[in-house]
Amino acid sequence: YKQDQLPRYNARDVAIKRAQDEGCPVVLGSATPSLESWANARAGRHVLLELTERVGGARLPRVTIVDLARERRASKHLQAIGPTLANALARTLDAGGQAILLLNRRGFANYVACPSSTCGWSLSCDACDASMVLHRASHLPRGEVLRCHHCLAETIVPTSCPLCARPLLLLGFGTQRVEEELRERLDLEPEALVRLDSDAMQKGADYFDALQAFEDGRIRVLLGTQMVAKGLDFPNVRLVGVINADTAIHLPDFRAAERTFQLVSQVAGRSGRGTDPGVVIVQTMHPEHPAIRLASAHDYVTFADEECRIRARAGFPPATRMARIVVRDPERTRAEARAHQIATTIRRLAHRDLVIDGPMPCPITRIAGFERVAIEVRAPSAAMLQRTLHEARATGRLTSSAQVAVDIDPIALL
Repeated sequence: YKQDQLPRYNARDVAIKRAQDEGCPVVLGSATPSLESWANARAGRHVLLELTERVGGARLPRVTIVDLARERRASKHLQAIGPTLANALARTLDAGGQAILLLNRRGFANYVACPSSTCGWSLSCDACDASMVLHRASHLPRGEVLRCHHCLAETIVPTSCPLCARPLLLLGFGTQRVEEELRERLDLEPEALVRLDSDAMQKGADYFDALQAFEDGRIRVLLGTQMVAKGLDFPNVRLVGVINADTAIHLPDFRAAERTFQLVSQVAGRSGRGTDPGVVIVQTMHPEHPAIRLASAHDYVTFADEECRIRARAGFPPATRMARIVVRDPERTRAEARAHQIATTIRRLAHRDLVIDGPMPCPITRIAGFERVAIEVRAPSAAMLQRTLHEARATGRLTSSAQVAVDIDPIALL
């Protein structure tokens, strides 16, 4: 857990520091450790203990990678659940098994746009440089609403394109749309299929009630976001389906491949934990991507070692330590001017081994009406990074505030 608001901290690092202060060991447990932890283990700073077999002697599930591009070329209808996954789901349910399906996207449709190639209108948030997501729910006045996932603004769904009056297209799949598709295709009682995401689970009790119903067998299919990927141990889960493994793979973030590997690997581990063999179906447009291929092969070591080598060549963590400074202002020129002042100060103080990128617009440049400009600072050691930032603060140019956020070892760069 990394808190991205003041006080910014990584719970893992706090636990390690607490253990150092108390003179006691700390155990970090994960099937997919962060690359920072892996690098520490490889360097001998951490002791690596490996579990060579699953609890109870269960076998690792068989994983099939499905090339979505090939399946969609062969199909007349674009659906979230391709033929391979649909057939595996039907066989699992007919045999009395349960299934977990993962799609790490909330809502019904990710984009609302005009179909005309000469118009090109699409609906985005007025306060953010991001598309609004269509959500459907029976309690809403018109049954649906457009919501920004960054500033949480909402607006009604237009009936047609405001520029050319054509009917609008709903593009992309979210968990709500997949739930609708599953209810149309599966012969299940309504309560036997449950969607597990932050929209459906309003209270903590809702989440635990759903898990209890799944354990009791009243729920046959559990569809959800990353909430279903970790920590679930149900022996009758014989199928795990990753509906789209590519949701994070092309994000402008050097950790995109690592997150994709972790998510696919973790959710795959939910299958086959009992006496029945497990099956995992991974749908992707990029079947040869190392994160997809190695997660499907249950090969963390190869992925982690190669990803660490790639990061080291590029000068990114865990080979270096990093700070990210984000300047916010309603006016872009003011945000850029403040960021240039900070970057100039750091460059004047910096050791030659320090790398300073920016100022540059954040990938999502505007959120909640604030323009955002980033500076990224990378150093060979934490001590050098800390010393440089301390000296920059002493000049008065670098101050943490509502307008300037200083994030040490950031884990999200959007």
